Amino acid sequence: GGSSPLRPEARPDGGEGGRDGRRSRGMGNGRGLSATVIAQDESARIGDCLDSLRWVDEIIVVDGGSADATREVSRGHGARVLENPWPGYAAQKNFALDNASHPWILSLDADERVTDDLKREIQTLLDREEPECDGYFVPRRNIFWGRWMKSKSFYPDYQMRLFRKHAGRFNDRGVHESVEIQGRTGTLRGALEHRSYEDLGDYLRRLERYSQLAALDLQARGVRPRWTHLCLRPPVRFFRNLVLMRGFTDGIDGLIFSALDAFYVFAKYARLLELTKDPDA
Repeated sequence: GGSSPLRPEARPDGGEGGRDGRRSRGMGNGRGLSATVIAQDESARIGDCLDSLRWVDEIIVVDGGSADATREVSRGHGARVLENPWPGYAAQKNFALDNASHPWILSLDADERVTDDLKREIQTLLDREEPECDGYFVPRRNIFWGRWMKSKSFYPDYQMRLFRKHAGRFNDRGVHESVEIQGRTGTLRGALEHRSYEDLGDYLRRLERYSQLAALDLQARGVRPRWTHLCLRPPVRFFRNLVLMRGFTDGIDGLIFSALDAFYVFAKYARLLELTKDPDA
């Protein structure tokens, strides 16, 4: 259940237009835009995300069973809220996609924000007679501990987020799911702002969940754990992030997150070993 889709309607002041006082841009030209967000227990962060989407034709939030006020906050920020018991990241995002009303999709996570530059670029793109591509990669600014991490390890971190509904589908992965596009792709310059981790404890809590999902993905693909996975891949990842990708230019924060990413690799393969119950692998 939830509120009605966000469409042009009479405003309380007697005017007519969209949420920012203008008629919705895409309603009459076949290039309307639905923003989709999946969420679970995100009441503290989702409001800022939805505020950055007030210019789109429709906002859909799919809630996977929150115990906090995520649904109420989302409705208060103008979203149509759908409830769907948590089926996994990719399946939940495809559920949101299937319920979108418009031919173009902008897919966000609750910890992401659309910058003004990206907003203007998307509006200009969809106001064209016909956009050239079926999907567009968007750069992300990853914000850790209040700081934009600018090294190649973290930026531009291109993600497929804007695409035609009929041309895109999230692949069936337990974690780090992405959109697969049937058609031409392009790249935008305006960025998303990604405020993923509140602190070190938040990172470690998520690492526990993500490493388990990644191990299940590896197991499903028939990957068997090897000692080389545990001994070689973590230091290789650390060297890649810190040196090859110039993570050192982000100072102590770059060092910390290079080390944490290497530990994630170790935890993923250690969990895979645990799943196989084969200590001799």
